[in-house]
Amino acid sequence: MKRRQRIIFIKKCLPYFFTVLAISIVILSSIVCYSFFKVNDMENNVHKASEEAAVYIKKKKDTPTKKTTNKKPVKEQKKVESKTSNSVKKDVQESDNVDRVSLDEIADFTNTLEYKNILKNNGTGTIEFPALKQELPIIEGTTNNNLKVGATTFHSNQTVEKGNFVLLGHNLGRKGVLFSDISKLKKEDTIIVNHKEEGVMKSQKYRIIDKKIINYKGTTLLNQTEKQILTLVTCDKPTQTNNRLIIKAEKIKE
Repeated sequence: MKRRQRIIFIKKCLPYFFTVLAISIVILSSIVCYSFFKVNDMENNVHKASEEAAVYIKKKKDTPTKKTTNKKPVKEQKKVESKTSNSVKKDVQESDNVDRVSLDEIADFTNTLEYKNILKNNGTGTIEFPALKQELPIIEGTTNNNLKVGATTFHSNQTVEKGNFVLLGHNLGRKGVLFSDISKLKKEDTIIVNHKEEGVMKSQKYRIIDKKIINYKGTTLLNQTEKQILTLVTCDKPTQTNNRLIIKAEKIKE
């Protein structure tokens, strides 16, 4: 008798069980869809902000700066050379203080006044990846907030006309967001750097010659060189990692 009662009870409860299950599935599906579209919207918004930022920097009026003379007393010149020899160590220490950021943080930051001020005051050019159909602003100096805006310069007073032009960028694993896609670049791909120097926007094309993953302490690849090269640096994956993806490109002679 008890067994029969249990069977009757279960039969009565089954419709309610399936109703609750169906509602739960609908709610869960809604949450998943909302999260997907929200992340997709954030990716698109950040990508759009970067493209608009690049256009803004290109349209900024040229403001020639006063040329500084290199003539200095011998003693003072030696001091400058001594500082230069330690400049990479200093730059590395500053870049080591960079925090990881989320897509939410970057998306929110694009709507702030500070974002606009960084573009206005620190934006020095753009970097184009034809193979990725992507263009990003170049921001002078590597800081946490500058890295939320675009690719940041590693050395002070970098120039496309000589030496190693080093740029750093975040890898968030999101299409079109900062340096997330540069791992897809291949050897022989072209990269274009437009950089304002002494008030004039100068353009330089580079061809990728090498891609490698190194430990973050391997700083020799960031040193200045006699040859005109471009070096891009980002994390090898969008999660916490001690490794860096390094892309080297050489100047294309016109």
